[in-house]
Amino acid sequence: MIYSAKYKFIFLHNTRVAGTSIIEALTKVDPNVDSHEHMSSADTKEFLGDRIWNGSFKFAFVRNPYTWFMSGIHSSFSWEYPHEEYSFLIGDDKQIAIPIDGIVKTNHVVLRESLYQFFWQRWNKGGVKDDLFFDRHADQTMWASDDLDYIGRFESLQSDFDHICDKIGIQRCVLPQANPSIWTARSNIKLEYSEAAKNLVGILYADDIINFGYGSKG
Repeated sequence: MIYSAKYKFIFLHNTRVAGTSIIEALTKVDPNVDSHEHMSSADTKEFLGDRIWNGSFKFAFVRNPYTWFMSGIHSSFSWEYPHEEYSFLIGDDKQIAIPIDGIVKTNHVVLRESLYQFFWQRWNKGGVKDDLFFDRHADQTMWASDDLDYIGRFESLQSDFDHICDKIGIQRCVLPQANPSIWTARSNIKLEYSEAAKNLVGILYADDIINFGYGSKG
């Protein structure tokens, strides 16, 4: 999250929703923001206290869970790790696969941005109790809680950001593209859902799909 005492706003930084670009734009306006990466809304409220929380314009962005998941897979391929680590994840037909022999015990830190091993452990084992990073990725309401003032959508990113700029009293600007070389590398990776994988995401993120009004189309 970032907090601006000058403009009295709090941005809750959900993953995979262009949050880096949003932060880059906001910190140009106020270089003195208080920043804590991906802090949840509950933790942010506790950290800042009720006075600042209640006196600030609080906002976050969400994304269709199906494309949110897929973006995490793409993100994983941008990290400098051997691609064979992902062999259990991607089938020969370039579809996201469901591991049928349980959890593959590789270094699961490799998959920290894809969230995939978390999904599988949560579904197959009832949760992840030994890894705080995976355990925190339950759903997007971790950041986009119902006590925020505004929840924007990745699908209407610029127009929703314009609305936020108006609300917090700063000049509108075009959001920058963060890390363009990484985005270029990701664009060469073309993946599709298998029906099983898509069904799994639909089950795990049913609350997000309902709460934020998303359908099943990825």
